[in-house]
Amino acid sequence: MANVLKMAATWLAGERKTHLASQVTYSRPDALLGTGTAGTGTVGTGTATGTAADLTAVFYATRGLTNYELVDESGMKVGAQCIDWIFTTDDFVPVFGDPQRGDRVIDENGVLYEVLDLGGMGFWRWSDTHRQSLRIHVKEVYPA
Repeated sequence: MANVLKMAATWLAGERKTHLASQVTYSRPDALLGTGTAGTGTVGTGTATGTAADLTAVFYATRGLTNYELVDESGMKVGAQCIDWIFTTDDFVPVFGDPQRGDRVIDENGVLYEVLDLGGMGFWRWSDTHRQSLRIHVKEVYPA
């Protein structure tokens, strides 16, 4: 018997990418790459290029928000919100694997975002139970 929920999650990820996404450039600076990662190829919905300086790929991603709470030094809960970019797993993971601190996203308006650790909860999380999409937490670094 087919897994209907997984088929629905796959369909929904495709629809999100087609109708709710915008083109973004994702890059990993040289300091995070190590050695032997550079290369060029077509991946998912865009082209990935690598040099000795960085690895960059163009994807379609959807902007989202995550609400979270932190406890400050005095024990008070502080609510906050961060920006997320939601990528289709089949596009993103073959190029970059897991997101890392220092990775960058540039949106179609030229706004620069940097991947951040969300209050000790990590840099990203799966956006659905079938791992069709991943949600990467970022902070705005440079406005357009």
